[in-house]
Amino acid sequence: MTAHLTRPLWLSESEWLQATRRCISIYQPPITQTQPCGTASLWQLWRGITGPRWQEATQQYRQLLAQADPDCKQAMSHVRRRKGQLFGSATMSGRFDGRKDEGLLEHSGLLTMDIDHIHRWQAGGTLFAARRPDLPVAQMAGVEGLRYALLTDEELALRLLFRSPSGDGLKVVVAIDLSLGSHAEWFEALSHYMLLTYGVQVDASGRNVARCCFLPHDPDAVLFRIESQQESVQQKLNHNILNEDEQA
Repeated sequence: MTAHLTRPLWLSESEWLQATRRCISIYQPPITQTQPCGTASLWQLWRGITGPRWQEATQQYRQLLAQADPDCKQAMSHVRRRKGQLFGSATMSGRFDGRKDEGLLEHSGLLTMDIDHIHRWQAGGTLFAARRPDLPVAQMAGVEGLRYALLTDEELALRLLFRSPSGDGLKVVVAIDLSLGSHAEWFEALSHYMLLTYGVQVDASGRNVARCCFLPHDPDAVLFRIESQQESVQQKLNHNILNEDEQA
């Protein structure tokens, strides 16, 4: 068995089998390409996101985004076009014969919640403090704050968490049980949970089973919510939060 397929110690046997099941269609750029170029497992996507594959594209896009005038429609339209040209993508919710809902061949049991523009997030949500009394609410803010909260949320069957291409959003991939409800029903329930608990609006396009997800570079992307890995992530985030608090 090759080194990159060796099961990490922090994944149980059942989790490893689930993570390496090739049940996700992947697409080469540009985004107008609707026929998949192959299939991938969640494990392979995680390795691609944390590796160098999309690093240059991510750097180019964020530089372009930083230089664009957000109030200029023409400039922002150019940024969106470049985004579609730079990044590959994946339909996280399954294998498809063409990127359309009716082209679904096999559902992956995964659902992606896309949360944008959260740099100003401030531990929001009417139920946040009640549901998460374990968290330092006063110190929770921005992308890192919400990321920390999601990584330690026992209500979510988190499978993969990574930053969006802009760096100002999060892609939250969770496991769903289709015997208990349809993809759309799960999306509505999870979106409602995110709004009440964290005060964030999930992109409505996630309701569509064929919704594609751009694959950027994020060296800190987290696969599953495994205790040994989670502890190291929590230590890093705690360090960042404390440093920000001291600097303030």
